Amino acid sequence: MREKILVGGYTKRESKGIYSFDLDISKEELSNLTEVAHVQNATYFALDKTKQHLYTCAADENGGGIAALSYKRGKTELLNYVTSVGAPLCYVAVDNKRGFVYGANYHLGEIRVYKIQKDGSLALTDTV
Repeated sequence: MREKILVGGYTKRESKGIYSFDLDISKEELSNLTEVAHVQNATYFALDKTKQHLYTCAADENGGGIAALSYKRGKTELLNYVTSVGAPLCYVAVDNKRGFVYGANYHLGEIRVYKIQKDGSLALTDTV
């Protein structure tokens, strides 16, 4: 049985963001490592219920936030990147029923609430 796996991480050296690879469980084998998104420090991410939008915690020199990407047939396109000054987020979850994405910042003790727009991009609506 083969599954597509997404992985991300910090981009300090050679890594460029989010990658996919195939995991063959029966053969215990990984193959087809491919970069799918060039997003700085893409550490945590979640797909929406359609699996056509990918939301990832990311950080750059301006702070941390969430990048929204379209994800179709293994290809991505950046829709938008909503940042806030301060430490990067360390959790992301999609609320498909209500149409929100939530991000948590443990360093600042806050939760950020983003409204999912029609095209899958995000708009920050609240910080708690």
